[in-house]
Amino acid sequence: MAGPRKRSALIARLVSDQPGGSQAAILDELRRCLLDGDVPPGTAIPLDEVAQVFGVSRIPVREALKTLIGEGLVEHRPNLGYQVARLTTRELHELYVCASAGDGGADRRGRFGR
Repeated sequence: MAGPRKRSALIARLVSDQPGGSQAAILDELRRCLLDGDVPPGTAIPLDEVAQVFGVSRIPVREALKTLIGEGLVEHRPNLGYQVARLTTRELHELYVCASAGDGGADRRGRFGR
């Protein structure tokens, strides 16, 4: 008989300021956790537990995850569910450069400076 299920590393890092958050707030928080790099690639993303953290149904969580799939941060496998994507070094660099471009942290070649 299997023991109790281990809590996902992602769930431990999610922060919800208020129950019933919007899909945009769920998306932003999931993206923040994934881009922080503290959640290992291949980590399961339990839909029901994420919904519970935010006090919402599965629908806005699923929609946020679809967006993250499009961004390459999440993978979905039929019958297995969602998990943190396993990125190549090149993909990780591209995501970092794109994310940094929004805050002025790096130029298009990944160099820092103001």
